[in-house]
Amino acid sequence: MKLYLIRHGKTDSHLENRRQSPMTNLGEYGKKQAAALATKMSIVKIDHLYSSEWPRAFQTAEFISNKMDREIKIHPLVHEIMRNPILDDTDDVSEINKQYHEEIKDNQENFDWKFGGLGESLNEVIKRAQMVIDFLVEKHPDETVAIVSHGIFITLMTILILLGKDWDRKTFQKLLWSLKLDNTGVCTFEFDPKTSYWTMSGFNDHSHLGG
Repeated sequence: MKLYLIRHGKTDSHLENRRQSPMTNLGEYGKKQAAALATKMSIVKIDHLYSSEWPRAFQTAEFISNKMDREIKIHPLVHEIMRNPILDDTDDVSEINKQYHEEIKDNQENFDWKFGGLGESLNEVIKRAQMVIDFLVEKHPDETVAIVSHGIFITLMTILILLGKDWDRKTFQKLLWSLKLDNTGVCTFEFDPKTSYWTMSGFNDHSHLGG
């Protein structure tokens, strides 16, 4: 299998320093990013194009789909981490966001923490990401797959691919802090069904955005 993990384009909320929500749409600048991405991806033969159902990811996938004449398949597990909805569409400098960032610093080693007890914990998203990896290995071991998803989810998938199922918390945490993914950045992996080994051949390729 050859696997492309693609982060969606930028949203207007992102550019305006507001938190995104599950329903945040792709912004005008993000559409330009997605168009450049689609042109680059058009030279690749993709057997299956999956996307998160969240609008900003699906709208990014539409650019690829239209360029390649490839159907988009919604995968219910590849959406971004679900945050406490009280944070949706709030300003980055709001008091609730300041409280969120203070609490997340205090709970960096607690993978079960949720802000206000709502949304998803990191452990819950990790389990979801592992389910997607297992699905890909079972259903598409010899095919080329592209998934348009979100920054945190792709980062978690990348860590799981690199470390395998026997990861330790300390190493996982270091990678989580270190791996940064730009909007429309592409991560490329290969899976050998004979050995069950993964290799990473590219991370955060955003050369289609030029300078």
